[in-house]
Amino acid sequence: MPDPLNSSELRRAENFLCRLAQAEMFAEEISNLTSGERVAKNSPLKWLNPFIDRDNILRVGGRLSNAPLTTLLAQVEMCLNSRPLTPMPQDPSDLEVLTPGHFLIGENTQSVPEVDLMRTADNRLDHWELTQKRFQVIWSRWYPEYLQQLQSRATKGCNPPVSIEEGRIVIIKEDNVPSAKWPLGKITKLHPGKDGVVRVVTLRTASAKEVVRAVSKIALLPVLSQSSIIE
Repeated sequence: MPDPLNSSELRRAENFLCRLAQAEMFAEEISNLTSGERVAKNSPLKWLNPFIDRDNILRVGGRLSNAPLTTLLAQVEMCLNSRPLTPMPQDPSDLEVLTPGHFLIGENTQSVPEVDLMRTADNRLDHWELTQKRFQVIWSRWYPEYLQQLQSRATKGCNPPVSIEEGRIVIIKEDNVPSAKWPLGKITKLHPGKDGVVRVVTLRTASAKEVVRAVSKIALLPVLSQSSIIE
């Protein structure tokens, strides 16, 4: 009875069978790569960065090389699709707002809780954590800029401009807000000063908690008037 194959012999046999199968399925690709040419444009391996390794086996290197960038772009897209556009007209008593996600999937997009990595050095992070840190940096810069743009749209882009009044749904400006999270509140009480100008309001949050915030710490949502809808 012959001796059983050792690990080295099994590996060589596996590589031999792999080369036979690849020679039948990807003969043109192997020929191009062996001669130093590029893979044909109509090849299914074109965008996978194929190469020949030291065992003369055809391998690909592009399936995961762009994974961090793809993940980052998908997360940024999720944030864009979660941004509040205007209060939901069906039930103004609820803290529900219309988002681009409603047009895509019928509801607002949801994000997974994450660890804050903004203050962690890059050399202490793995590939996934580094991608999350880049995403958090993008969010921390875009979030306040979008709130400023939203405020300008509500006060200058609407006709008539959106005013501060009871029952109005607003975004509460908070520091260190997690990605794709938009703290919403409903104005329940106005606190005008001696000059009659409202600078402080009382809000009811999604957790039914009453909080007091300065007007500078809230962002009004644009509201379409009936005349604008008819037009």
